[in-house]
Amino acid sequence: MFASIGWLWLAKVTSERGSGAYIHSIFVSPEHGGQVFGTRALKGAEEWATKLEFDTLTLMFLGQMLAPQRLYKK
Repeated sequence: MFASIGWLWLAKVTSERGSGAYIHSIFVSPEHGGQVFGTRALKGAEEWATKLEFDTLTLMFLGQMLAPQRLYKK
């Protein structure tokens, strides 16, 4: 049986300033929220961007989204 914890969507971006990664979206299922899964996903994204020698790792969220704000501040 397979249970989904969530997902992370990353994209490579290139501009005149160099190359980087952009976190398009991240989702952790409600039953797994507040655990370490979101933190681990962002850490994995950071390690991936570092391994590929990207200059930046960028993300964006809407101001009223409190759970992502707490996660990103870690």
